[in-house]
Amino acid sequence: MIKNYNTINKDLSLSKALEYLTKAENKCLFVLDKNKSVIGTLTDGDIRRSLIKSKDLNNKVGNICNKKFLYIKKDISKTKIYEIFLKNQTPLIPLLKNRKILKIYSIDDILNKKKLKKSYNSFKTLEVVIMAGGKGQRLNPFSDLLPKPLIPINGKPVIDHLIENFLNIGIKKINITVNYKKNIIKSYLKDQFKNTQITYVEEKKPLGTASSLSLIKKNKKKNLLVINCDTILNINFDKLIDYHINQKNDFTVVTAFKKITIPYGTCEIDKKQILKKITEKPSINNLVIVGAYCFKNELIKHIPKNIIFNMNDFIKKLISKKYKVGIYPISELDWQDVGEWPEYFKTISTFGN
Repeated sequence: MIKNYNTINKDLSLSKALEYLTKAENKCLFVLDKNKSVIGTLTDGDIRRSLIKSKDLNNKVGNICNKKFLYIKKDISKTKIYEIFLKNQTPLIPLLKNRKILKIYSIDDILNKKKLKKSYNSFKTLEVVIMAGGKGQRLNPFSDLLPKPLIPINGKPVIDHLIENFLNIGIKKINITVNYKKNIIKSYLKDQFKNTQITYVEEKKPLGTASSLSLIKKNKKKNLLVINCDTILNINFDKLIDYHINQKNDFTVVTAFKKITIPYGTCEIDKKQILKKITEKPSINNLVIVGAYCFKNELIKHIPKNIIFNMNDFIKKLISKKYKVGIYPISELDWQDVGEWPEYFKTISTFGN
């Protein structure tokens, strides 16, 4: 039995739901009405499907939750519950009485907390690229002396965190794009990751955030996972890849809900320029690009050589050519940015919490 129920109120927004899901061990929430009765379940997949349909960030979870969820009405044996888990592939099963939660069973409870063996099938056709060639001018004066990938997070360079995360999930080969202070980066990584297959993609001159990808070997059977060296994500990459493949996307952009507060009072006026309302420091939720992308390797043929070409240019070009470009939204809590000093200091103050 789980003591802390994974529950959320039906009137909360999708952005708030992603924060709840970040903290939920089994990545599944039970949606409750005002009487604490269960009306449905919610997973990150439900949220992504909703965003694909409506793009409404302020939609309420009660409108999109799965109302045909699996539950049991009476206590049964662990053997029977285990059979239900295997048959339905659901992360949690609640025991309900009059739609109120009495217990919540998880597969880990039934297996006495033994974790199921993780499958790495999603990564068989995946190639990882860490973008580490930029000058990192927003991190001056540090980047005047050392390249941005070596800025420390809890005593360890940020690129170490990225590489270790990929090694931990079964990625065996990593591509790293380099340009600015490339010899320092290569020398450091050669010593730090002696037994790791690292291939360096070297630009002769800086040409933009997407240009170096044109130097990657083309392979129609591969997907590329590209991530900036100043981006740390706390997500299940296998889910990202599965989502990219199952949605039949050509290109998937990882995005995060970002709450942006305008530090001024804003004015609402009518057609006659008469002031109707003042809102003090309003906040809005937006989906912002976090600096991670998954796409078919063959698309790099659309990246021109020897001219300045950024990732946004690449995405716009693919959209204009009618490729399917999708989004993979995550919570802001699962994204840490170290590309500029304010975000860097925020990251080191919360890293690992």
